[in-house]
Formats: sequence, structure tokens, C-alpha cells
Amino acid sequence: MLSKDSDPKGRAQSPTPTVVLSRFFNNAEDIGDGARVDAPPPKARASARPRATRSAGRRTIEVVAPTSEGDIHSPDKEIMLALDTASELPDSITPPLKIPTPLTKEQQFECYLGNCAPLMMYARERYGDLGAGGITTRQVRAWLKANPQYIPEHLLGIEFHVDHIVGDGIGGHSWPLNFFLMPKTDNLWFGGWLTLDKRRYVGMPAWTAATTFTMWCAQKSRATLPFGTFDPVTDKFLSKRSR
Repeated sequence: MLSKDSDPKGRAQSPTPTVVLSRFFNNAEDIGDGARVDAPPPKARASARPRATRSAGRRTIEVVAPTSEGDIHSPDKEIMLALDTASELPDSITPPLKIPTPLTKEQQFECYLGNCAPLMMYARERYGDLGAGGITTRQVRAWLKANPQYIPEHLLGIEFHVDHIVGDGIGGHSWPLNFFLMPKTDNLWFGGWLTLDKRRYVGMPAWTAATTFTMWCAQKSRATLPFGTFDPVTDKFLSKRSR
């Protein structure tokens, strides 16, 4: 607390020459002879901290660093260091995801599993009956592992995902007509949303087939499902996502 004189109203007076109200401390601090009163305290000087942010569907990395020893510190001044390569990133920061590279029409055709006739036949025979719930991405990956000749050439040797074109979290269904193969990084970049960028990535033929299939499922459910029997509590487990 700052000292006060004998002013009857108790008003605070200016600090003595050896005491200054620091912008970096809550209380007054004693300043030794020759010390800079505008310099940050040791903790603030070494308070470089990584911060990861995500905006507009793209994940970016920002690192906040303190000013150099010779600079006068300002609490409103921060140096933003752009880290372009993974080798420059601290271990605690995930590298930013790259914007997916557009596919050729041939690659779009190969990656859309609705075009894979052997997989479609396998899904219909084994998982196409009433109550089966479709074929999960895990089961599709197992089938592709047993039939690697149907994996597109540009995906060989890299980690890829079986993606729901219409996300299962927003009403998409687990069936080859709604599946698209893409690199893991591309799938993470798109997330679970229907966007114009994703439509361009998968191509209009795959996009049209997947959304048409989703609408068909919705229309069929309207004619067969007794909506009045749904209970938000007891039927909650049915809405959980399955892979």
C-alpha cells in the first residue's frame, strides 16, 4: 500500500522517490539505486508462451514472445513470431494444418467409394439388411486392407481416412455412397462441416450422390419411423456416433 500523509480526507499522495507503482505488480515495489522503473519484472521478461488458435475453419499457430532485454517493455506490445515449418515449433505445439491440395477428376472418381463396385456389393450382401445400421468406417478400412488394389495410388504409403461426405454428426449415414477417401490431414482440416471447399474437393458427382442418398434416408425415415416414440433420455445412446 502507498503511504499517505496526514491529509484529513485520507487522499493518497505521490510516491516517494524510492517507491514506484509498477505496471507489472499489484503493489508498490521498492526500486534500488540505478534501477529502471519502466523495465518489466523478471517473470514478465521470461514469460514467452505458445498459443494455438483456430479461425475460419483453419488452424493457425501464434507464439507470443517477450521483448528483448534492451527494449522498454510495454504491456500492449507483443512480438508475434510466425512459425512456418514444423521443425521450428516447440514440442508442445501441433503444426498448423495445410490447405488440402485439389484433386484431379480421376482422383475424385477413385476416392469416392460409391464408385467402388466390389465394395458396394460387399456392403449390400453383408450390411444391407434391415437393422444392420450400414457399414462403419472401421469395417471399410478392414475391407480395404484385405483388398489394397482398390486404394487410390496417391494414397499409398500415407495415412488416410474414410470420410463421411455428409458428416455423421449432422445426419450423414455410414454407407459407401457417403464415403470418400482422403489423407488424414485433409479430413482434419475439413472437420465435420459441409462447406463449399469440401464440395470442390470431392467433386460434384460424389457430392450430389452423397447428398441425394442422405435425403433419401431422411424421406424413408419419415414414412417408417414412429417419431412419437422417441425419448430424449432413454434413446440418447442411439444418437452417439459410431465408427
